[in-house]
Amino acid sequence: MSDENFSEDFIRDVEEKEPETVTLNFEDETPVAEEESFSLDDVKDEMTEQQEEVKEKKKEEVKEEIEESIPDVEDIIVPDTEPEEEHEVIVDDVVISTPVENTPTENTSVEDEEEVKPKSKNSKLVLIIIGVVLFIAIVAGGLIIYTTNEPPKIYTVHIESDNFDDHTIAKYGNKITLTFSFTENLRKPPRVVINNREVEVFGEHKEYYAKYFVSNQGMEDVVVTFTIEDYEDRLFKKGSPVISTTDNSQVTIKSIIS
Repeated sequence: MSDENFSEDFIRDVEEKEPETVTLNFEDETPVAEEESFSLDDVKDEMTEQQEEVKEKKKEEVKEEIEESIPDVEDIIVPDTEPEEEHEVIVDDVVISTPVENTPTENTSVEDEEEVKPKSKNSKLVLIIIGVVLFIAIVAGGLIIYTTNEPPKIYTVHIESDNFDDHTIAKYGNKITLTFSFTENLRKPPRVVINNREVEVFGEHKEYYAKYFVSNQGMEDVVVTFTIEDYEDRLFKKGSPVISTTDNSQVTIKSIIS
């Protein structure tokens, strides 16, 4: 058989043959899930949303904790300011005192604290009044003392020379010292004049002294004279002038010819 005859016979057989019906049963077959496609942007967006949700939850939890930790004003308890009491405990005949803290009472509240404020203002006012009264009393007492106190008086007066042979005699070059004291403190040093010459005064309070240098000698012996004056106490009471010693001491400036 030639090739052309075989092809024609095969084609004829195919055309004459009835087509077979093929039935497909999809009931037992499981559906195939479509593959989902994910991109990097989708993953980032999902993570961002999750982070935001976590932050919001934390904020809410912190807010709730803060609200729970803040007590109401009515629940605030102000402790009493009374002094602590002591309890005595006896252990082997030894007494031990232990302080007991005052526990705040339930009735103490903010209203009690507000009532304390006016009391503090009143205490300040009382202190001011007491201060004014004390000031007036001090001034009045000073006036009473001023009107009743006696003026300052001389207590001791002594005069001597630095002459080695005799302290009652002075010659050219010798130094004469006048020492004196008072019954009370003076406001300032007094004025002292020795042999008609005003001299410098040293000292303070009650004790003073003045010095006189013999610069010349006359033809006759001269007894040294002095005056202590212009002295006053701290209340400005002035004392009387003093011209003599209290121990009968004196100094004589010898003449040149003696």
